[in-house]
Amino acid sequence: MSPRPSNLPIEFLKWSLGIVVLFESLRLFVHSFHALLLASSPSHAWFHPALAAAEIAGAILFLLPSASRSGAIVLLVVFIVAAVFHLLHGEWDIGFLVVYSAAVLVVRSSGRA
Repeated sequence: MSPRPSNLPIEFLKWSLGIVVLFESLRLFVHSFHALLLASSPSHAWFHPALAAAEIAGAILFLLPSASRSGAIVLLVVFIVAAVFHLLHGEWDIGFLVVYSAAVLVVRSSGRA
């Protein structure tokens, strides 16, 4: 069943968000996993690949119609954890996480997730 024309903006938001988050999560996972393998003291080096893996799973679930609600919840949790992590490390540029979270909430509240 194709979406009604009034649902097209929400579908576009859902798919563009899901694909962008999936792509960026894959990039983070590959980069951070490589850094983990090269780390001499990997005590905290596992955090980035683990968070990226959770984000990848959340993005995939978010794009699947039958699991979209679960994916939205996973993504929101990951975005909150990432924002807190950034803030604790003095990195104040978390606007993209706020926008991603808002987009997830819009899609979810529209009944599409």
